[in-house]
Amino acid sequence: MPSHFSYDESIVRRFLWATYSWALFAILIALAAALRLRWPSLGGDLPWLNHGYLQPLSNHLAVFGLVGNAVFCGVYYSTPRLCKSPMYSRSLSALHFWGWQAMLIAGAASLLLGVRQGRELAEFEWPVDLALAALWLIFALNFFGTLIRRSERRLYIALWFYSAAIVAFGIFHLVGNLALPVGLWDSYPAFGGVRDVLLQRWHANGVATFFVAVPVIGMMYYFLPKAAGRPVHSYRLSVVHLWLWIPAAILAGSHPSHYTPLPEWASTMGLLFGTLALLPLLAGVFNGLLSLRGAREKLAAEPALKFFVVALLLFGLTALEQSLFSLRWFHVHLGFTDWSAQGMQAGALGWGLLMVFGVLYWMAPRVFQAPLHSQALATRHLWFATAGMLLTAVSTYAAGFAQSGMLQALSPDGQLLYPEFIETVERMEPFHLLRVAGSGLLMIGTLIGAYNVFLTWKTRPATYELEVHPAEPPPATEPMETRPEPTLTAVLETAKKWEVFSTLWWHRRGERQPLRFAAWAAVAVALPSAVQLAPGWLPGSTVGSAGVSAANLAASHGPITPYTPLELLGREVYVSEGCAQCHSQVVRRLWAETKRYDAFSEPFEFAFDYPSQWGTRRIGPDLARQGGRRSTQWLVQHLANPAESVPGSTMPAYAATMEAPLDLSSLAARMGALRLLGEHYTEVDVSGAAAHAEAQAADLAEVFVAQNGDEPYRDGRGRVMDLADRQGIALVAYLQRLGVDRFKEPEVPAANADTEVARGAR
Repeated sequence: MPSHFSYDESIVRRFLWATYSWALFAILIALAAALRLRWPSLGGDLPWLNHGYLQPLSNHLAVFGLVGNAVFCGVYYSTPRLCKSPMYSRSLSALHFWGWQAMLIAGAASLLLGVRQGRELAEFEWPVDLALAALWLIFALNFFGTLIRRSERRLYIALWFYSAAIVAFGIFHLVGNLALPVGLWDSYPAFGGVRDVLLQRWHANGVATFFVAVPVIGMMYYFLPKAAGRPVHSYRLSVVHLWLWIPAAILAGSHPSHYTPLPEWASTMGLLFGTLALLPLLAGVFNGLLSLRGAREKLAAEPALKFFVVALLLFGLTALEQSLFSLRWFHVHLGFTDWSAQGMQAGALGWGLLMVFGVLYWMAPRVFQAPLHSQALATRHLWFATAGMLLTAVSTYAAGFAQSGMLQALSPDGQLLYPEFIETVERMEPFHLLRVAGSGLLMIGTLIGAYNVFLTWKTRPATYELEVHPAEPPPATEPMETRPEPTLTAVLETAKKWEVFSTLWWHRRGERQPLRFAAWAAVAVALPSAVQLAPGWLPGSTVGSAGVSAANLAASHGPITPYTPLELLGREVYVSEGCAQCHSQVVRRLWAETKRYDAFSEPFEFAFDYPSQWGTRRIGPDLARQGGRRSTQWLVQHLANPAESVPGSTMPAYAATMEAPLDLSSLAARMGALRLLGEHYTEVDVSGAAAHAEAQAADLAEVFVAQNGDEPYRDGRGRVMDLADRQGIALVAYLQRLGVDRFKEPEVPAANADTEVARGAR
């Protein structure tokens, strides 16, 4: 190491501007999604303006773009100062920055083009996932390299949280995105059925916790004391906060799936640890708020502190909300309703966003070496953002309770009071308007913040002053902390051990060994993850049926068979269009749901789903029992013009699928990949897939014409179109298949005007 060094603030400035750029883009997309949810034809019939495209794009850009860049900004600023040494490599820092932005652009473009995995917070396809993993490894090498050659002996609290987040997210990303590529921009997850659901829940919860919550709270532990000029309130609370939070958050991952085909042990584990997770989270909230004692004057003068206080209060409310949601009775009323988007709104776009902007307001004057342009604008930013988030949250809570009340309302004789789902859609309109207003206020606040920081940057000096620091020697070799002797006497040995343990000597020792600390974090993540996931892979588990012989599957569950080639392509269209953003595919074990949708779902029904499309939100009705309930003619017309077939529908038009050509060239590769993953396709099935799909599509097209009064399909401009080679007919085939095998219906004879072949002309 040279005798003198300077901190690399140029990389901090780059990530700061990237944070604002992606924040504006993510919130703009969220506003567009809210507008399209209320007015589905707004902006025309362009597919990428549909809610199924915009909502996952907004979520991914909010998490990986907004929060991701903000975390990197805070880490690259605070880590060198806490270590009293420069970052390990400026080249790695630059590669990380430019690579991350390129990855985000590629990921956003792929989602807009309909290239996606169809999995919550894991929509990016395998090339983008590989790029993200490589960039995360570069970030980890740079971070831990800095810790290893630091001049400060012990690791500060913020570095604990950064270390745990880096290790944990790496594990979640690698395991949660295991997939078998089919082409350059296509793949199937390594596991299917209910196993995939279990993995999806584990992965989504891990991303929300260890990519968003843990590193953002780590930044709070550095920047809040700096802004307040006060030390952290309690070292012990910090230890409790981190090490109880990690296992509790992981084991709570399955809590959104009460009363679903997930096994009872997963539901109970989610309930128990989802409730217990409230304790470490509140420990962090109180630790942050109590660190402000004696800093009242600073609170009035420092804009960042105002953001930190409101963010911590909202974080506490979010923690309470998630703990309540883990309870079965609460989940009954808000699970699988229009409320289900609230977790992302209150997280990445709620307390996390306010915490991020607080950090940026504290850093901007220092990295631009100029006073903040306006404290009044910063205050306006805070209140616009807070009002927008609260309005969005309140509207989604109200929408969820109102919708749930209508969906579960029964007459004295046990009949549904609101049998048509469209009745709940019409009731949601005022709440969707409030959500638009909330997103608009959030956008206004973000624009004010960006303008304030831009004017601060405008007053920067012509040349930044370079602060040079003497390079201190590495920490001197000192005796490691040793286990102290107990001071208690005349007590049980257990009490003596607890006294020694509670001195936290073991933790102070770990703070001097960053790689050992990282190993602790890896173990703390791996063990509870194994507890949550492993039972689903044990012999005899009911979680999945992939790999079971066709004979055994039929003997135990009836004629459950893989999708036909055409249905498989239709499923790809369903995933590509993001239909799971609005429609679930699972009937819970609740009386009202079975009255509305028929028998509740069982694990074997999803044996051939790669990936599973359960979803978590119901803007539209559940589709688990869709097959055979509507005619082919009705489904085609509904997809082409939903409002005409269902007055009051807010579903966007999918007429484009009736015009898009059906590509059969990938069928053999898709079915071959699924065969490797355990599906029951034979070599004959694979070789004859294209011919089979063509025949079934032609039959369905004939059925449509017969049911349409011998009139062919006409597009919006009146042009006659043959549906036999269009994506829309494949989508109809898939929808007509859903739930059919569950009831062991017999094979349907050849198609005519009165019979459907969409259940599978096998």
